[in-house]
Amino acid sequence: MLPKAVFLDWDNTLVDTFPALFQAHNHVRKEWGVKLLSEAEARLEIRLAAKDYFPKLYGDDWQKAADEFYRFFGEIHISSLEIFEGSRDLITFLKAHNIACGIVSNKRTDILIKELEHLDWQVSDFSCVVGAGDVTTGKPDPQGLYIALERSSLTRENASGYWYVGDTENDMLTANNAGFSGVYVKNLPMSDIKDVKRHQPLYMFETTKDLLEHLRSIR
Repeated sequence: MLPKAVFLDWDNTLVDTFPALFQAHNHVRKEWGVKLLSEAEARLEIRLAAKDYFPKLYGDDWQKAADEFYRFFGEIHISSLEIFEGSRDLITFLKAHNIACGIVSNKRTDILIKELEHLDWQVSDFSCVVGAGDVTTGKPDPQGLYIALERSSLTRENASGYWYVGDTENDMLTANNAGFSGVYVKNLPMSDIKDVKRHQPLYMFETTKDLLEHLRSIR
């Protein structure tokens, strides 16, 4: 059966934003004298909201580090955005089948909306757009998904019929915490597959396009 609603992560699920995130994190690490990340390390580590991640790394100075991160990221992120094949058609498919479709991300809300609009999407194209500015605690806390349900005029009952689609084990844990069905898309690997499987996603796909083709195959 088709899902009752599909909520999607943003980074590395619909859009490749890793190059800018990688550069920005290492820029701040260098400024604060913290060991730089390799690309492989960054893919496994960059997943939490800055307000949850930065205090662990920079201690009492975390807000200054976060401000510098966002300053640098703001200068480079738009030029490096790449939308994954199948992402636009996936959103079109869900809307055509009257399936509530929203975005739930750990990215700061204003940046998320700026990236959406740069890619010729509007907030109104989705049942909701929930970013870090809308929650007190980011993923894997389920608060963002609960807000998404409320904004989409959906209840928490029978939540297993709702899908949360993401590219990390953190996303699958978030889905579990909300009672949703987790759906994993690999795209450019950001997780160890063993960690993903531990959270028992309903489906696992290599790409966003593969997820779309699966939905198209359901009758």
